[in-house]
Amino acid sequence: MRVSCLCPGFTRTDFQSNSGLHGCGLPDFVWQAAGEVAAAGLDGWHRNQAVVVPGAINKATVGMVRVLPRSVVRKMAKRVAGSL
Repeated sequence: MRVSCLCPGFTRTDFQSNSGLHGCGLPDFVWQAAGEVAAAGLDGWHRNQAVVVPGAINKATVGMVRVLPRSVVRKMAKRVAGSL
């Protein structure tokens, strides 16, 4: 049996338009298409990856979170959550 955890980041779906969020003030380059995310998830699953993080921006964010002080990470998360 294979199990993968897909960590997609910001993904464009009908949810945003149906909920009235319309981009949340975040720049377009941080968003991914749902098809791209799904393809990355399936590819990671086929390659038996435990954790799949699609997209260069998301991978860079994960890398930063690992090395930045937690106080900085919390401030960044608060800023992003506040823009939603």
